[in-house]
Amino acid sequence: MMMEKMVDWGLRVYGNTFKRVRPAHRVFHKLTATVLVPVFEKVMRFATIEQDPLWFRVRLLTGSYEPETVKLVKQHVKAGMTVLDIGANVGYYSKLFSKLVGDQGQVISFEPHPMTFKVLSENVSPPGNVRAIEAAISDKNGKSEFFDFLVDSGGSSLRFDAERRREQWDRLTDEEIIPKIVNNTTVARYSVTTRTVDSVLQELGVKTVDFIKMDIEGAEIHAISGMGTTLKNSPHLQMVMELNPRSLQSFGLDANAAFAQLKKVGFDHISLIDEKTNFMYLEDPHTLADLERSLLDGLGRVNILCKMGG
Repeated sequence: MMMEKMVDWGLRVYGNTFKRVRPAHRVFHKLTATVLVPVFEKVMRFATIEQDPLWFRVRLLTGSYEPETVKLVKQHVKAGMTVLDIGANVGYYSKLFSKLVGDQGQVISFEPHPMTFKVLSENVSPPGNVRAIEAAISDKNGKSEFFDFLVDSGGSSLRFDAERRREQWDRLTDEEIIPKIVNNTTVARYSVTTRTVDSVLQELGVKTVDFIKMDIEGAEIHAISGMGTTLKNSPHLQMVMELNPRSLQSFGLDANAAFAQLKKVGFDHISLIDEKTNFMYLEDPHTLADLERSLLDGLGRVNILCKMGG
């Protein structure tokens, strides 16, 4: 929490000083991105993606990204557990899970983006209690196109949304220095392997899962469809899942449809994780509709906690 406050303060001071003077902003940004961050990466033994926004890299390195979810994870993930990190990116949560489950536990991390997967593999090596798998989790095994089209690596998806890309880029002010925008990066397409959770766990000989973190840009419900056996074998499963209405729309879903599917497979309690880790149960359709509307207006997203077992 102290680190989070320090980073917030630093970014706020930066926004009120260097960022307001374009030449100084460019110099400070370049110095931080090319010198300070790489040094910090070596010290922390944790790499980030050079093309990602600087604020995102800084938050990952300082452990101040999604502090409310990190706090929840520390409360619920215990030694000896089996944890799935679906949409692991560079391993921010995988490293945390690894520490929490200890030598008797295991973490299975999935990341389909080939370049991001290389960084993830480096961040979770040497081999220990984390197994990194280069695959997109879905409802079937096969191959699919995978799109890197937003300003950060975490926004890559099995669906390309040109309108969302345009809206995101338009909303970024001239004050921001975003590498992909500065370099006019085009949409990158990759052919990736898709796997179901059930098929992977069967191969690994894993029957029960204790905790899942899933952030796969709207493909979450498809992934749920491919883990039926795992869910049946894991009656006390808890899952942190990203709720991103705009991403869900690219898969032909809205929040109501997503929640209906979650409840159908046994997630009886679904709650919003807010900045104070106070849970607001999303049982009222009006509450869910209001949340969805506000997120769509701001191209926003939140994390939700889903619990099995009543």
